[in-house]
Amino acid sequence: YTEENTLSLHDALPILSSDARHEFSRGWRPLLASSIGNGAGLSGLAFYTFGVFVVPLVEAFGWSRGSVSGAASSLIIGTAITAPIIGSIIDRYGVRKVGIGSMAALALGYMLLSQLGSSIAMFYAAWLALSLIGGGTTPVVWTRTVGVWFDRGRGLALGLALAGSGLASLFAPVLTNKAISAWGWQGGYVAIGVFILFLAVPVLAIFLKDRPPVAAPTGAASHATTTDVGHELPGLTLE
Repeated sequence: YTEENTLSLHDALPILSSDARHEFSRGWRPLLASSIGNGAGLSGLAFYTFGVFVVPLVEAFGWSRGSVSGAASSLIIGTAITAPIIGSIIDRYGVRKVGIGSMAALALGYMLLSQLGSSIAMFYAAWLALSLIGGGTTPVVWTRTVGVWFDRGRGLALGLALAGSGLASLFAPVLTNKAISAWGWQGGYVAIGVFILFLAVPVLAIFLKDRPPVAAPTGAASHATTTDVGHELPGLTLE
């Protein structure tokens, strides 16, 4: 390359500012937690593996494919109901408690799905309940985390956090299909629950934080703040 070509190639690359690089070096842990949380939550695993269970459930209970697929509406309705509620709960308790608690509840809910009976009404009710207890695993939580930790690099960070559901769309259906082939539809639900409980929940517990640490003032700045207040200004006496 000539120097001119090198410079033009360099200029074409998306270069992060020093402030953005600092944000990523400081916030990569909650960003990783957000990406995994988004992939393991309702917008990831639940959405992309739902269809894998249609045929096994039809064969097990004799339901029609339309009836089984219709339960996805319960998931959509429940998510829509919980979104504003989850937002207000996050404002009060923070993303860490909401994200970890809801992800653990989602894992247990998947395990309980393996105990389904032949009632299609209970199947719908189970998915509605799953969407309610798993409301804290939706992008509402993960985008809030990114918004708190990132400013200059927020666009890239949001893309990386939401990429978790894209990875789930690639791998989750294939792996779930293998689990169903080996252990039946019950084992498929249990496998998803175990994955969430023993991978996603620990990652959130270790890496997910509500906000960046507040930097303590330097000694000079602190001294200046405390001493300057007691000085008299020209024409003004501080009591």
